[in-house]
Amino acid sequence: MADWQKKLFASAVSLAVVLAVSELYLRTADPLGTRYFDETYVYFGAMVPDTVVYYHHPPSATQTYPSWSVTFNADGLRGKDLPVRKNAGVFRLLILGDSVAFGWGVPTAQTVGPRLAELLATRYGSEVEVVVDAVGSWNSVTQLRELYSRFDRLDPDAVLVLYVDNDAENKPEVPGWGHGIPYAQPPRPLLHRLAWVKTLKGLSLLHGKKPPKTAEQLQLDEEGEHESIRALGEIQRLCQAAHIPFSVFSYQDDLVPLHRLASETKALGLPWLDASTDLPWSKIKGYGNSPLDGHFNGEGLRIFAEWTAEHLPAAFRSGPRRVGRVSRTLLDGIDGEVKELPWGQRSGKGFIVPEAPLFFLVRAVPPDTGPHPPQAQLTGFPPGLKLPSQLRYGRWEPVLLADERSAPLLLRLATPGQLEATPAMLLHRPLEASATPAPPPTP
Repeated sequence: MADWQKKLFASAVSLAVVLAVSELYLRTADPLGTRYFDETYVYFGAMVPDTVVYYHHPPSATQTYPSWSVTFNADGLRGKDLPVRKNAGVFRLLILGDSVAFGWGVPTAQTVGPRLAELLATRYGSEVEVVVDAVGSWNSVTQLRELYSRFDRLDPDAVLVLYVDNDAENKPEVPGWGHGIPYAQPPRPLLHRLAWVKTLKGLSLLHGKKPPKTAEQLQLDEEGEHESIRALGEIQRLCQAAHIPFSVFSYQDDLVPLHRLASETKALGLPWLDASTDLPWSKIKGYGNSPLDGHFNGEGLRIFAEWTAEHLPAAFRSGPRRVGRVSRTLLDGIDGEVKELPWGQRSGKGFIVPEAPLFFLVRAVPPDTGPHPPQAQLTGFPPGLKLPSQLRYGRWEPVLLADERSAPLLLRLATPGQLEATPAMLLHRPLEASATPAPPPTP
């Protein structure tokens, strides 16, 4: 072997040793927290597609990560199984949110739900149950759809939305999965699994300069912000119809939607409580899971849960007492106990919707005789409506508008059958006396 070949071989061996040692160190120490890339890949890869909320946690499943694990109950929620009917005397607080409310990266006992339940029960002596319905990367519109679709099952006595900046993100359409699956990707190449490659990626994210947004991206951001605030308004209307308190909590002092849409938020009368004055970002920014993963760690969630426990009763004290509930089942149709109030006007195979709200429901009824395809095709005027691409006959499906309209809409079936439509807010069923919950806790 020639001298140059020996030198080349020695250099290659030295480089391999350096890479191996650095790989071992970065995998073990993980100074930037690059495990976040791997964990989110596994987490979102296990999502179950859903026709209403687009994606949801797998029911009755457990996911284990290096420093934490999560168990989903039969409803796909984090925590223990919910009873078929809520226990008498229990005050159930429902928290809607995304990965922050979910408690990303920490054990279940350290998340907001269990901590808040313990704090409220200790302070006010009531039997308080906190149910957290939160999925990573959900936005306000998804949370609205979730509440509409599972209101009866969740059976809340009060609703709290934990709002963060990406709740206003306009989720892109992902072919094959539906709307909003953010990390539905093919298997990663081996090179992208190496710790030093992930570290370089992390350094780029932390210290690299982000390119300016295009005009199209800015337009999507603006649309997402408007949709977010309007979706919160719809959640508020639903809670008002069900006679239960509602509030929005946030802790970020730079929420863009609030600054841009202050007048719209005020016009809707959203009951918003901002923790950023008492918990400024300068005080809580050190309570993240890692440099790359800014989600609250266990200590950060403890601080926020204590603040929430202190301010929550005041937020709900002036709210209406619950005397009924809204019944809304999107997946299985409407049962015979629900009274459907007159709304709109049929027009042949179509339906004229007057002064359409942001969110309503449609159902395709198959023809009495003659063949028809397995699914109905829905069309509408004016264009720009976010209509379900296909309807299963006999099944209620949600329609979400880009904005509220004072002018009527015309919806039509392009397939045989008749179309029915109803505003979800007009579907109401009295609450059975045996299921009357305890009043909200008061100091």
